[in-house]
Amino acid sequence: MKLTILDRITFDLAQINSSEWLIGIDEVGWGTIAGDLCIGAVAIHKSLLTNFPDDKTLAKIRDSKKLSEKIRSEINSYVQKYDFNDKLFFTIGQSSVNYINEHGL
Repeated sequence: MKLTILDRITFDLAQINSSEWLIGIDEVGWGTIAGDLCIGAVAIHKSLLTNFPDDKTLAKIRDSKKLSEKIRSEINSYVQKYDFNDKLFFTIGQSSVNYINEHGL
């Protein structure tokens, strides 16, 4: 069964309504042809979605792969300065070509 965009949005909204935390994961790398695979994950407490400070810097986030280095640096500086009071966590992971070839994704 192929999911439609509406199915995905409905699922996401149900998750938002039933959970205290939202988690997003993204990767960068084009398989093992281009080298290591890097993965980023963010967990954000739902309360931050309504109480987040009004700041134009964060409004620039749309697609991280399309952000310029300057905008990425601005956003990084902002996030590093803000006190999230244990309501936002993030991590970055990396997997080598050899590891992926041996163990799979």
